[in-house]
Amino acid sequence: MGDSPTELNLGRKSVARPRQRETPAPEQRPDEIPKSDENSLRFLRVLGVEDFKKIEFSDRLTTFSRDGKEIGNFFVSVSTSSNGLGQGLLVKATSVGNIDGLLCGTKITAIISPNMLETVEHRQNDFLFLKDDCLKRDTEIVKQGNGFLITRCTARAQETRKTSRFVEQRHAIGLISEGADLILQRLLALKGISGDVSLIALDTNTNIGSAKYERLTGEMKDGVIGISRTVFPWQDTPVTWHSQFTKRGQLIQRHQIGAAFTMKLSPIEIRKSMNGAASCTDRENKGQSLTSGCSNGKTRYAEDSEIYLKQHPELRTITTDFLQLLFVQKPANVPLFAANYFSSLASESDSSESTAVGTT
Repeated sequence: MGDSPTELNLGRKSVARPRQRETPAPEQRPDEIPKSDENSLRFLRVLGVEDFKKIEFSDRLTTFSRDGKEIGNFFVSVSTSSNGLGQGLLVKATSVGNIDGLLCGTKITAIISPNMLETVEHRQNDFLFLKDDCLKRDTEIVKQGNGFLITRCTARAQETRKTSRFVEQRHAIGLISEGADLILQRLLALKGISGDVSLIALDTNTNIGSAKYERLTGEMKDGVIGISRTVFPWQDTPVTWHSQFTKRGQLIQRHQIGAAFTMKLSPIEIRKSMNGAASCTDRENKGQSLTSGCSNGKTRYAEDSEIYLKQHPELRTITTDFLQLLFVQKPANVPLFAANYFSSLASESDSSESTAVGTT
């Protein structure tokens, strides 16, 4: 999509004109699909278990407008997941923001195989709440047999459009979904990207375009690695993102070129990241006592709560999304609204898990 799939509608004025009808995209022929660079594929092939262990953590950034106003947040986590195809990486990402009084955002849940970062399953939900309407766009990529089934469903009011296509494996070598991209950029920062990395990715219309990664040069703080990612869509305009990472792969800033917002850590958190400050859970894993770790003034209850939050990073995302939606819609019956919201969330979670386990 022209907007970043993890940042739908944030800063792109085009989304503020919802009355325009979406024009069906022309079908891309197999011979029009670009190919990944062989050296880049070699980089994916040599990634090992130890590399993936180093990037299993969460990042949380705040979204700021050009004038410095806080307008949203971005959260991403990578953890180990077991599914029907064996061990994989579970990626969860949420971007929510308020642009000109409109609540919009994206949620991604993906299972990525350690084998060349191949997508096993990828679910992406984009939304934009208008005054009297809601735009939704759901994209799903599922590994099936010798290829990938890609489904797109767009809904607004009473109108729903659904399209699907199957891409054979031989035409999708090096395909990096948005979930896989969040892993890849951490690895590029961790291993120190030097030359260009050229792979393939989905564009706005779920066609396949080129994706180029390169290291940013210029003014960078010591210990900061800048990465540029440009997606060259099929029959569309390229879109570029600039991100900054610590050498440990932690994201400290993310910006889509041309957008009216930037995602970044607070100055205090940046200093902690650059200094390699350990969290309570990090110290516990190293055999150190919590009471002598993060804060001597914390009670055991607070420490246990912090550990639980660390084990369940989705809690912050769930509560943040719920409160923002609550304040936008302002329902008269809050308990009923909450019951419907969380029951829908539970059904979605059950569906995702059962599909992942049953994937063949």
